[in-house]
Amino acid sequence: MGGMRHRVRDELFAQRRFRQVFIAFICLSVAIGMVIVPVERATGNIQSFEDGMWWAITTISSVGYGDLYPVTLLGRLLGTVLQVVGVVLLGLLVGMMTFTLNRKQENVYWSREFERFNELDRRLAEIEKQLQYLVRSTAEVAGDLPKKPKD
Repeated sequence: MGGMRHRVRDELFAQRRFRQVFIAFICLSVAIGMVIVPVERATGNIQSFEDGMWWAITTISSVGYGDLYPVTLLGRLLGTVLQVVGVVLLGLLVGMMTFTLNRKQENVYWSREFERFNELDRRLAEIEKQLQYLVRSTAEVAGDLPKKPKD
């Protein structure tokens, strides 16, 4: 199972769009997490960069524990932007992951189906060969076919 997980992860990060959305998600969290601290330090409860990062990560991921929150107008505007953009980016990431996993699952399904079809083709060829032999043998015994000339 671990190998499959690594292959899916590698396939996801091989996609340029996934990498771009993932990096945007991280950069937006870090940037707003750092910007919120000076905005809220004087009046709010976000006092350190650790608080700012915690608030940004919980906000952008739509968790929002409520332990840290902005109280200034600018802080709330930053929080609103972070929430809206975070939901969009997180939705894109989950959608891309779902699409990749679904494509992997379909590839496994179709490769198994094609293996079955190839096996059925092989068996059918064997049966046709045996049937041709039986028809020829039956016809020779019945005298319907000319005998092969002897040299």
